[in-house]
Amino acid sequence: MVGWEVTYNAEFKPDAKDAYTVVIQKATKMSPTDEPVVSNSFKVGELGKLLLTIDNPTLKKKRLLYRFNIKPYCD
Repeated sequence: MVGWEVTYNAEFKPDAKDAYTVVIQKATKMSPTDEPVVSNSFKVGELGKLLLTIDNPTLKKKRLLYRFNIKPYCD
């Protein structure tokens, strides 16, 4: 992120109706002195959505650069 001081979190929401949301990363505040690259991995065995939430409490616009990689599920 460029010009940060933001909070981010990540969750996995399974497509199944009776499944629970899994918190992958609790809300974490990042400041300009933190490492600029955040890396994480998460393995699932069911279909669903990965939700990444970025909260920018300031009035300034910030640019977010992200990349993701999906590997096929293999037994």
